[in-house]
Amino acid sequence: MSSLQGKVAGVQVTNSANPFGSARIVVRGASSILGQNQPLIVVDGVPIDNSAASNEGYGPGSAYSPTTSMGGYDVGNAASDLNADNIASVTVLKGPNAAALYGSRAANGVIVYTTKNGRGAPQQGFGVTASFGATAETPLRLPDYQNRYGQGFYGEFDFVDGNFGGTNDGADESWGPKLDGRATGCVRVAGDTSIGVGAPVTYDATHPCNQFFGAGPWTAHPNNVRDFWQTGLMVNANIAVARSSDRSNVRLSVGRTNESGMYPNNTNNRTDIALSGGTQVSDHWSAEASVNYINDGMKNQPAQAYEEIDPMQNFIWFGRQVDTRLLQQNLYRNPNDPLTQQILNGVPGLRADAPIQYSWNYSYHANPYWMAGVKTTDYSRNRGLGHAAVTYKVNDWISVTGRTGRDWYQNQFRANYPVNDISPFFQGGLLDVGETRSETNNDFCCRTPTVSRTLLCCRTTRG
Repeated sequence: MSSLQGKVAGVQVTNSANPFGSARIVVRGASSILGQNQPLIVVDGVPIDNSAASNEGYGPGSAYSPTTSMGGYDVGNAASDLNADNIASVTVLKGPNAAALYGSRAANGVIVYTTKNGRGAPQQGFGVTASFGATAETPLRLPDYQNRYGQGFYGEFDFVDGNFGGTNDGADESWGPKLDGRATGCVRVAGDTSIGVGAPVTYDATHPCNQFFGAGPWTAHPNNVRDFWQTGLMVNANIAVARSSDRSNVRLSVGRTNESGMYPNNTNNRTDIALSGGTQVSDHWSAEASVNYINDGMKNQPAQAYEEIDPMQNFIWFGRQVDTRLLQQNLYRNPNDPLTQQILNGVPGLRADAPIQYSWNYSYHANPYWMAGVKTTDYSRNRGLGHAAVTYKVNDWISVTGRTGRDWYQNQFRANYPVNDISPFFQGGLLDVGETRSETNNDFCCRTPTVSRTLLCCRTTRG
């Protein structure tokens, strides 16, 4: 889908930050301010389903809303499965022309793809084409974070269990002490209750600045969000062989895409196999057929919007004194550390017989590296597209074509929810969601080849 951006007049494509994510497509302006504006996608005359998977249903909820997904996962539009190396041409329709051909399904326009075939390939031996590409990615822009104040309220913070057992240690907001490198004096002396901007505060210089790792200097880490993201790499390759004769042609294409994402432990891959052929049986009869199989695999796809598993939701509230390198180096608490026992005593629902994650907050947020390495997800999609058509040429100015096409795909989503997660939903469970969709389209059309005009079409859809 992203290949359309800037290449087809009147088509606006808004891409996801994730190369395997979905794209929003609007053809020559929105048709509705309330409803769906995605166009109908047609491949070799056969409409295919361009809806995204029910990814909101995949979201497990968060500590804020345990049973309600706030964003889910973006696993891509189904039509994003199409391999750009197999596309010969793209036509955009909207208005009366689209409605005449595809009825009410074309209310938002139609994007018609014609795939490559073996016509024009060598008649002796095989023609071979190959392509290879590699793309590296890093975050283009991150929010600007303040680095003046650390975690807490009213200029105070003292970590005991990360769940308000200490002074404001369950807070995920940064109204705490100034980040000036102090090693002591992160809480006030007894009796100091001054409140207000600029109000004088007297700190207890004998009390260490206790944090999620123990006592240490109260210092800003300006790159703690940028340090989380890694350099992503996407590699794609495609090879196609084709052959033709005076009356027949055949083409076989195999493509592969591998990606290691910017999100830790995120990998995506896609395999695409396409076979097409056609023959001129006689002066009046011709036939063509194609089949396309696509397999997508996405491991540990980051969630989106205000979902607990979305790392950027975590970083919005991140204490600026938090060093993400410590979170990366320590996924679990040492069971012999006194802090671990304090956390077990202070956080309801934690089990002593299971590992405790190493986190900066136990009220709302998990360690983002723990989510990437332990609270993992797997998504797969198998898809089959195919069509067969027979054309009878009545004379030089009229022909009739009968076509049948099928679009089938199956989604499978699995998510692991470990014991002692911050969110209470599905703890110690495995979520397994499957979804299968299929659609068969048949049409019988009468056309005028000399002016490329369809005179009459009868269509049926089942699925």
